[in-house]
This record gives sequence, C-alpha cells and structure tokens, in this order.
Amino acid sequence: MKTTYRSDLKAHLSVDDQNKVRHIRHSQEYWESESNVARVSAETYLNSWAEVLQIPKDQLRTLSKRVSFDNPRQQEVEYQLSEEKHMFDSTTVGYYQTYLNTPVWRKGLSVKIKQNPNRVIGSTNNSEDGLKGSLPDKRIIERYKSIFRQASARKIAAAAGLGKAADDDESLKFVLNLIRVSGATVTRRKGGRAVRDNDRSRLLSGRFFIYKYEPAKRYAGKPEPPAQRKPGMPGEEKEVPLLKVPPVSRKIEKGRAYLVAELIFRFKPAGLSALVWLILVEIETGSILYIECMTCGVNGLVFKRDPMVSSGDLTITSDQTSAVLDDYDFDEVLNDLDPPSGGNQNLSGLYVVIQEEDDPVIAPPVVAGGTDFDFDPRTNDFGAVNAYYHQTELFRTIEDLGFVIADYFDGSTFPIPVDHRASFNVASGEEINAFWDPNGTGGTELLGFCLCDLTDLTNPLGRAVDPYVHWHEMGGHGTLARRSRG
Repeated sequence: MKTTYRSDLKAHLSVDDQNKVRHIRHSQEYWESESNVARVSAETYLNSWAEVLQIPKDQLRTLSKRVSFDNPRQQEVEYQLSEEKHMFDSTTVGYYQTYLNTPVWRKGLSVKIKQNPNRVIGSTNNSEDGLKGSLPDKRIIERYKSIFRQASARKIAAAAGLGKAADDDESLKFVLNLIRVSGATVTRRKGGRAVRDNDRSRLLSGRFFIYKYEPAKRYAGKPEPPAQRKPGMPGEEKEVPLLKVPPVSRKIEKGRAYLVAELIFRFKPAGLSALVWLILVEIETGSILYIECMTCGVNGLVFKRDPMVSSGDLTITSDQTSAVLDDYDFDEVLNDLDPPSGGNQNLSGLYVVIQEEDDPVIAPPVVAGGTDFDFDPRTNDFGAVNAYYHQTELFRTIEDLGFVIADYFDGSTFPIPVDHRASFNVASGEEINAFWDPNGTGGTELLGFCLCDLTDLTNPLGRAVDPYVHWHEMGGHGTLARRSRG
C-alpha cells in the first residue's frame, strides 16, 4: 500500500493498488469526539469521514445494530456492530461489512479510540468491493440452520455434564461427507468394546457468512495445499498438511459472493492427532470454497537468524536477491497479537505495535483476520513482520528469565511503538542504521529501523530483519535507560 500525508485532513492515508483508502492515521491531530461513549464516538466519526473512506453514507445507517449470523435475507451492503475491545487506555470498535444481512467473512471496519476524553487515533477499512450474489432456496438455508443447532446443542449438553447430544453423529457425518472422509462409523473393536477411530471428531460450531470466492486463496490463502516446507531450526514443530478437499462445483464462479456455512470441526487425519479445521461451504452445491487448519494463531515469514548464520554459508549476504534470501526465512507464529477487529489483523500486540511514526512514510501491512503475514524478504512488509516478531520474542525471553516486564520497564508504556522503516541521519531512511529513542522518564518513546543493505533500494531489505540489532537497541539501550536516569 502507498501512504501519503494529507495536510487538509492532518492525517496519513494508506491506499491500495485500486486507490481505495484502507487506513487513516490521525498523526498530527487526533479526531476529538464530544461523547465519552466509545460506540457513539465511532459512529459519529465514521459518518464524518465516510467520504474519505469512500463509503456511501446509506451503508452506515445500521452501525448500532448488532450483526446476525443466522438471518440471511435480501439486503444490500450495510455495516453492523461486531465488537468492542478494551486495551489499556484505548478502545477498538469493530463493524462487520454485511451483504444479504449476513457478515462478509473477515471484512469490515474498525475504529481505534483513545479514552478520557475520547479521541480517534485511526481507522481501518478492509471491506470487499463488487459484492454480487443471491440467496439460496430457503429449504437449504433451514437445513444448515438445523446443523448449526445440533452443534450448539452438543455444547450445551457437554457443559451440563449430559454427554453428547443425540444428533451429534448426524452433524459429524454431514461434515465428513462434505470433505469425503469416512470416520463417523465404528471401525474396530478393542477388548470386546466398540471404539471409533475418530472418537474425538465432532462439529464444534456453524454459522453463515458471505464469501467472495477466490480460487487462489482456497487453501488457507494459497491455491493448493502447501508443499512440505524446508527443514526448520532444530526442535521446530513440523508443518501440518492441509486436507485435500474435493474440487468445487462447475457452478461456482470466481469473484462471485456466496452464502456459505463456516463449519469448525475436530477431525483426526491419518498419521496425526485430532486437529481443529475450518471450512467455508457454499450451501447449494456443498462445495468447499476455503479450508484452514486452526492449529495456532497467525504466522509470518521471518529470519529467525541471520541467513549467513543459519546457513553457515558466507556468501549469503544482505545484498542477495529475494529469490536467494527466500530459502532462509521461517514460517513462525506471531505471538501475543491482538485479535482481529472488524475483520482486520494488524501487527499490534501485548508488547509492541508496528506503526508509522517517522520518515519515510511507509505504513505497516494490514491483512484479513486469520491470514498469515507472508512477504518476500526484500520488501518493507517483510521488515514490518520481523520488527513485530523479534521485539515480541525479546520481551518474552526477558520474561522467561524471571523479570516482570511491567516492573523492569516501568518507564515505558506498552505496547511500545516500533517503526519498521524510519530514518536516523537521512530523511529517506536509505541508510544502514537503527535507533532507540527515550521518552524522558526512563522508558522507550520509539524504536526505529532503517535498512540492512543499500545496493537495491527499489527492493529494500529492512534492518529489522536482524535479531541482534533488536537486542542491541532494546536489550541494550532500552534496558539501560531506566538504570541510568536521575
């Protein structure tokens, strides 16, 4: 995305390749609200900034309406209330984009508000354009509602200590039939007792969404189940292979919006323990439009070690191309991330937040909730992911050593702002450098990273990819700041 400063708005705007505004950051002056109620502030803000966000105002008329997952009906695009999340001194209000009175999967708006008094810090819009679809036959909708109710009944029965619900087998068979896998029947006997190979398999939940089908994203964001990744660091967990599901019906069209059932179920593939899976099923044809294994949170591609160190090859230097460096990145869990809000996943978490603070103006990546942060090494976005990963792992390591983060860094306010493309001596940031800025009270004001290499500035390699630089800046300057004050 491209980020520019609008002096008339006193804000930074990030736009995508279609020139759609995706993020507004009120960098020079927060947008002040007359209300101290977060939802009221968010609604007023969105209506005031609708033109900038390129959202027709009639789509904002139901912002106060709580979104529904089980009442599809004829209706054009609207935005409806999803959630309100509180973190320290801020509140994020999220809204689902809806179509046919059903939330669009992982799409919507979010507004972040600093409290006392309420001031909007920024907003994010990852809504879908060009939604075109139709409602399936009512009888098919009711059939899936029945399946959803069975999953809900099982949860209630289990919570009450009554065992599984009577319809549990039926709902499981329904799901296994969709993925064309047997396992809902008794398959063997042990000690004269019937035992199921998939005894832990069951449908956990179901609800309706709207999903715009993209074949290239069918397997958790990829067109096909990913091949086994390259060997990782010693002791790393192996990647879980995705189930190979049946081809979609010929009736399914790329780019068309479909009413789908999001089904989350537990199933034990051959050779693995029971895992939790998510599928989006187009309810008329039974086609699985999307599948992912819910084994962990969001992942990202990072350099766990300097490629020269991890490979032992002295020729793998920072001036190599992405094609070469790509062999030395690792697919890692991004720990302690904030949950998605309004369908958006940001690089913001318990310890750090990656955000634009310093020249050059380059916004961090924002992806749809549940989507991995996978980028080529020689990109600013790859640098942002590494900035989040290495800073978070630094604080987790310090905490694992027995230090209480809130006490040891009592002069800092968490999450600490980190700019993945900042400048030290050169405003363009085209220098090999990084820096730590104090806040004057024994804590951190900002952590900034420039570049690792200057041979290819069109395809930059960020300084944030080097974990040792993180330990120098925060592990050195950041920890010494509190000890040297006064």
